[in-house]
Amino acid sequence: MKCLENQIAFQIDNGQQIGCGTCDPNNDTVCGLNMICTDSGDCMSAQQYELFNLSCPLPGKGVCGQLTCYNRKCVVCYEGDDSGKLLFCQNGVWVSKMKNYTYQIVLGVVLFCILGMQLICVLKKCCNKRQKKTKSLVQSQLL
Repeated sequence: MKCLENQIAFQIDNGQQIGCGTCDPNNDTVCGLNMICTDSGDCMSAQQYELFNLSCPLPGKGVCGQLTCYNRKCVVCYEGDDSGKLLFCQNGVWVSKMKNYTYQIVLGVVLFCILGMQLICVLKKCCNKRQKKTKSLVQSQLL
């Protein structure tokens, strides 16, 4: 069997037949974060996979299909695990650390802008007062 140009060839379970798809279920490196390669060679969200979050008897792969068994659940990652990058494991999938801080970052930027505007107003008032004092001082000296 010959695959289309944009497809990947892979061996079907028994190794006798060749399948075509967008990914290789035997070597899933194409699909991306929190995605798995199904037996039919298609990428799909791990959370939509029929075995996601189901009970499994032993740690490791196999029982969970393309997922891994951690703490007797079929998931993508071990709960609380930190990838060392900007990700951590929450509810069995990788989550961006920045996602949890978005609210704080936006709030910080807004507060910074408000304080900056207040500082500008204060400086402007001080400058205006100085200019008025300087003008009145110059006028009084001229008289």
